[in-house]
Formats: sequence, C-alpha cells, structure tokens
Amino acid sequence: MDEAAVNAIATNMAKGLPVFVSVLPATVCGIVVATILLLIGLRMAYKEHKHTEGASSLEERLRWFVILVVTCIIASNAMIWTQRFVYQCMSIGQNKQHYANCVWLNKYIMAMKT
Repeated sequence: MDEAAVNAIATNMAKGLPVFVSVLPATVCGIVVATILLLIGLRMAYKEHKHTEGASSLEERLRWFVILVVTCIIASNAMIWTQRFVYQCMSIGQNKQHYANCVWLNKYIMAMKT
C-alpha cells in the first residue's frame, strides 16, 4: 500500500471514532434553569411570608416554607433533566458518525447470525 491509501484509511477511521464532549456547557445550562426557577420560587415564598406573617395558625405561617421546599425540589429536578438533555444533544451532534456506525454494525452482526 502506498502512503496516500494508508492516510485515507486512517482519516476515514478517525471520522468514525467518538470524540470527547465536555459536560460543562450542559451543566451551565442546568444551573441557569435552576437559578431562574429558584428566583421565581423565592419571590413567591417571600410574598407568602409577608402575607401570612401575623397569622395565628401554624399551617398558614409555614406555608412559605413549603413553597420554598417544593421550589428547591422542582429546581433540582429541572437542572438534572436539562443537563442530561443538553449533554445528550451535544453528544449526538458531535458523534453522529459514531452512532450511525454502531447501528449499522449491530444490524450487520444480527444479519450474520441468521
């Protein structure tokens, strides 16, 4: 084989290999979503706290705390979901050929078994 053919094979093989995808942009997107949701929830909890500050029943006085806890749970779940979704989209976008090769190779192996 000559040098050009070896270089062509190596280049084509390198295109099919997966590349590293950083998780940092996905994490930043998740943190931004969580921060926005937390700010909205904090505002709602603060308004409820001011509204029920002089209430006599314990349920009314602690309603702001329940709003705050539920907001934290929703924000953390939204952050995790957003991070996973963004990372998956970035990974598929940068490794299209690798995923296509995996599907094709799986079908080829299944055809060889029959």
